[in-house]
Parts: sequence; C-alpha cells; structure tokens
Amino acid sequence: INTMSKHCKPNFTELSLETLRSAGYRITKQRRAVIDCIAKAKKPLSAPNIYKELSKHSKGAPLDNTSVYRVLGTLLENDLVHRVSPSGEYIACNHQHCVNSHHIMSRCIKCNKVEELDVPQEVVAPLLFHMRKALSFTPDSHLLHMDGHCSSCSGS
Repeated sequence: INTMSKHCKPNFTELSLETLRSAGYRITKQRRAVIDCIAKAKKPLSAPNIYKELSKHSKGAPLDNTSVYRVLGTLLENDLVHRVSPSGEYIACNHQHCVNSHHIMSRCIKCNKVEELDVPQEVVAPLLFHMRKALSFTPDSHLLHMDGHCSSCSGS
C-alpha cells in the first residue's frame, strides 16, 4: 500500500509501539491487535472491517467495536494512521520517522487503490509559502490527498 523513499523503511508495528510508549500509552492487547491488523492489511480498512478481521482470528473474547474506534482515534492523534477520504478507511503511515516529513496520499477513484508518496521539501515549499502569504496560515503538519486514476485504471 505504501510507497516510501529509500530513506523511510520503518516497520509500522514497531514504529507504532515505540511512538505510543513514548507518548505514555500502555500497549494493551486491543491496541496491539488493531496495530497488527493495519500492518498486515493490503488495502485501507474501515473500523468495521478491522473489527470483523479481528473477530475472525480472536482467541477468547473478541475486541468490541467501540475499542476499535478508540484505538484508531489514538493512532490518528499520534499520526500513525491516516483516514482516507471520502471512504473513512484507515491506512498505516510509515513516514513518521522520515528524513522528509512531507507526503501525499493518492487514491484511485476507480479501484480505490491508495498509496502514500514521500515528497521532497523543494516540491512542497512553494505551496507552504503561498499559504503563508495568501492566508497568513502556517501548517504544523500536513498530508496532501489527491484523487485520480492509478496507472492500471488509466491505461498508462
């Protein structure tokens, strides 16, 4: 799912656990299960899909739907996942510790393929400059999202 630069190759599970521990969160079975599910996903997942997937493989009491949403909220707050618009599905962010923190999420409107691309500072700088000048706005963080057609769907 994620296309990363040669400078960014962290393991999503390890990155998530490290980030949550550093932020003072306990690593519960529920958090670990949701993180592992997202890490193994071949495509973006909705909260109900995560719940279904975890329920299929549950040993003992399954994780409840509310817990899935809470864990996803925690992962969003810590910039470990992105919500894909307009579907509301979630994708792992593997750019947390990149040399370059700018990235664009592309979503194919035909097949719903989602990819995340690391973008060099020199590409993003003119946009940030324009936002500062036009809106007197300086973003702290950002994820650009673009819809279009992937190479398979566009015939390229």
